[in-house]
Amino acid sequence: MTAIRAEELLNRKIGRFLTHFANRWSSNPSLKDVLGEVRGSHWKSKVDEIRQLEVRINSDISETHSKELKTKKSKLKSELPAVMISGVGNRKSSARKTEPSFVHSGLLQIDLDMKDNPNLDSQEILKILKSDRHVVACFLSPSGGVKGICAISQIDDDHLGCFLAAEKHFKELGLKIDGQPKNIKSLCYLSYDPNPYIARGDVEVFKAFEVPNEYVDTDTQCHRYASTQRPNNSEEYNILSRLEKVRTKRKIEERVDEWKKRLDPIKDEWILQNWDLIEERYKPMQGCRNHDLCDFIAYSVCRYSEGVCLDLACLMRELWGQVYNDSMKKHMYEAKKQWSACEYSFRGMISRAEKEIYDELNESQKSVFRICKGLSLYEKTNSNRGEFFLSCRELGNRIGVSHEKANRLLNEFSDEFELIKIIEMGKAAGRKATVYRWNT
Repeated sequence: MTAIRAEELLNRKIGRFLTHFANRWSSNPSLKDVLGEVRGSHWKSKVDEIRQLEVRINSDISETHSKELKTKKSKLKSELPAVMISGVGNRKSSARKTEPSFVHSGLLQIDLDMKDNPNLDSQEILKILKSDRHVVACFLSPSGGVKGICAISQIDDDHLGCFLAAEKHFKELGLKIDGQPKNIKSLCYLSYDPNPYIARGDVEVFKAFEVPNEYVDTDTQCHRYASTQRPNNSEEYNILSRLEKVRTKRKIEERVDEWKKRLDPIKDEWILQNWDLIEERYKPMQGCRNHDLCDFIAYSVCRYSEGVCLDLACLMRELWGQVYNDSMKKHMYEAKKQWSACEYSFRGMISRAEKEIYDELNESQKSVFRICKGLSLYEKTNSNRGEFFLSCRELGNRIGVSHEKANRLLNEFSDEFELIKIIEMGKAAGRKATVYRWNT
């Protein structure tokens, strides 16, 4: 088994973010520096308040009161800075087409929540971690659970396999770890613990498990992760002559024009509007189907409902069939698999409290949740953090429903669920959309 000196691991650089809303890291302290900040009293008062709220939430109180306390707790946690234990790199914003660069630290965050380990208290969990050969550090989390940090491979492609190895290892010790840190860019709130555990001597590195198919889309490839590499249909890479390229482009343009002429400008406004966005973003080219599909699905998760996204993916294959040579069946199979993977990544991006709410929603509500959350995270210079504008007509186009139903969904999110707050009402004159603020 590979072992690394604890001193070396403690000097590894990790990303620090001002809040969990931020997409850009603000500094890259060492793990040792972060543990020093946890030991210090800078965040003590806020963390103490969070823990007091957690105790009250777990006591015998009404459901309404519990909801109010959870909302207050989530707000306090969102004011804490966060760190990316597994490395340094920006998180992908909704405006980016490509994944930002990332340098892996060779460290893995593990979260142990008390609700997942009801037969143990935090001190018992800490005792188990302190005696474990893979743990370089551990401390109490803001909500009273436990955060652990383990040594793993510094190869990006090994991250998920190392997480699975850690998950199995701790399960054998009677501990259940949260699944969120399987996301390589998962964030960890800073906390307060005057006595964090820091290992001495050698720390053993988790050896990556082979990732089973349930975690990997083996048909839709991603060049960043070798585990998803499979040979594509060779027909997709037939090389066209220059004359054939000109003819192919003309045929695609004619086919798209014929399709548009068959549509009703009023009834089919939503699909025309969304197709314009696709044509602005992608150019039909030989050999680019897989790249375009992967990028489009990732782009769509926080912009469309699953149904609208898959309809548009199907339309891309149908209208650009001159250069998208894989079968429609394969294309749509990959689109659905990619959607599932991207939605899973979205769940890893949101806070635990938000994830609990998200999992209780129906499909239409989940679409509204993703769209509003995505818009609130979009970094704009002309608005405050967390604020966004959205009209019911625009939302209806994005999720494939009437603007009346979209309006009811937005009212539901603001008035009943209190997930968004109205900052400025929209106006029919000038078609000015309502301004909201994400409220968790």
